[in-house]
Amino acid sequence: MNKDRFKNNQAVLLVSFLPLLIHVIRHLMTYSYFPLLFTLLLVIVFTILWKLRIITSALLVKIWSIVLIGYGIIRLVLSVLVLLTGNSVPSDVYFQIDIWYFSMSVFVLFSGIWIFRRKKSEFYI
Repeated sequence: MNKDRFKNNQAVLLVSFLPLLIHVIRHLMTYSYFPLLFTLLLVIVFTILWKLRIITSALLVKIWSIVLIGYGIIRLVLSVLVLLTGNSVPSDVYFQIDIWYFSMSVFVLFSGIWIFRRKKSEFYI
């Protein structure tokens, strides 16, 4: 495999973590620690499974892509529901669903789909 291609694939994996990191930082600013705890739990579980050789790196990447796809779909469905229900949603939730939220949801969904469709051999870590 070409080294440049390997670096590009690693870069895509790292970029796929950015929306989650941004989400965690935004919630930390409002003193909500649940996203940080969930992210830490996810990273710890994935790291332990990978280090103990219970799971291969290719399978780990596939699972991560499925998590991204699910997260993106849930965010898009939530934004559509909020826009459809309108007045019955609390105002703090309603005003969080903006173009930034929608664009991050689309980015997460497409990066998950892109990673899922890659060959196994391209993402050995």
